[in-house]
Amino acid sequence: MLSLANLSAGGHNPGLGDAKFEDDLHPTLADDIDDLMAGIESRLPPNFVGPPLDVGSLPSLPAPNTVYRVGGDVTLPSNGSYSDLAIIATGVISVGSNTTLENVFLVSSNQIQIASNVSLGDPNFCSTGKGEVVVLTKGEFSMGSNVTSYGGQYISSGSSKLSAGSTNNFW
Repeated sequence: MLSLANLSAGGHNPGLGDAKFEDDLHPTLADDIDDLMAGIESRLPPNFVGPPLDVGSLPSLPAPNTVYRVGGDVTLPSNGSYSDLAIIATGVISVGSNTTLENVFLVSSNQIQIASNVSLGDPNFCSTGKGEVVVLTKGEFSMGSNVTSYGGQYISSGSSKLSAGSTNNFW
């Protein structure tokens, strides 16, 4: 069995100590995935204005403070920078490498894939409480190496995979 003895996290994480003591980690938010996804638009920060836009594919330059509902797969291309964006997709959401996301919400009823060398969230999140990235999926969540996360939440009712040999930093 995989040991949790070397698992560590920054900040205040009271559940981590219990998980290490019991040598079992069960993310309870994953049990509530259907409730979390229902009416997600009403749970977004107030800067997201107007009704969600139902689109077949995400525009190449998404409008800020907009919620997009996409009936299929979504790719945020490599070497991009995205902020103030919410994507709710029925298909796979893929984030390319060398990409920056701030104040972004990714919700998929399928799966979410984040490539390597990605920055998630605002580096000043701890002092401002703004710029978080939220990932919510009913399927698998995977993350490449060299990913830095500030104030992120990653919730998956499927498996969660971090790349082997990764140097991921979570703040």
